[in-house]
Amino acid sequence: MYNLLKISLLVSFFGGLMSCVTQKTVTNLPQNTNFNDDLSKYRIKFDESTLKITNVEGKNQLPPSASLNPPLYSMNEQLDTLTERIAEGNRTFTIKGYRVQAFSGLQRKEAEIIIADLKKLMPDKTVDLEYAQPNYKVKVGSFLNRIDAYNTYYRIREVYPNVSLIYEKIKVPRYR
Repeated sequence: MYNLLKISLLVSFFGGLMSCVTQKTVTNLPQNTNFNDDLSKYRIKFDESTLKITNVEGKNQLPPSASLNPPLYSMNEQLDTLTERIAEGNRTFTIKGYRVQAFSGLQRKEAEIIIADLKKLMPDKTVDLEYAQPNYKVKVGSFLNRIDAYNTYYRIREVYPNVSLIYEKIKVPRYR
């Protein structure tokens, strides 16, 4: 009885699956890829005698009415902006690295004072002011490994005890 029930459930399950399968009809008709349409009636026709002027040497020139002004509705400005943005992106790229955060607070004046002090303390390191609403953050250097970052961290900690080491994306210039 139990085996009969199992067999009937299996048969009905597979029967239900087979009824859900869609059937496709595949035909192998040869496709005509040889196009013989004559589109010459749609082409624009120009009178070549009005376009070319032959000077004394027999060389063709453009008529004086054909000026070399830029076309109307030119996209040059948008393309220049886009290519400049792409070029800027190619100048630097970002990787994960370390930065030393010397200050994080609400006062911009205090952050600017700390920037001036850090530039005097370490003129060879870059000091950046970042604003992440509502805090101003002063970050120093860009380091690929933690050991180099700790050297700067300990030098700054002597002056500013609330310094911290941050693991974030840093900009790395491309070498040419």
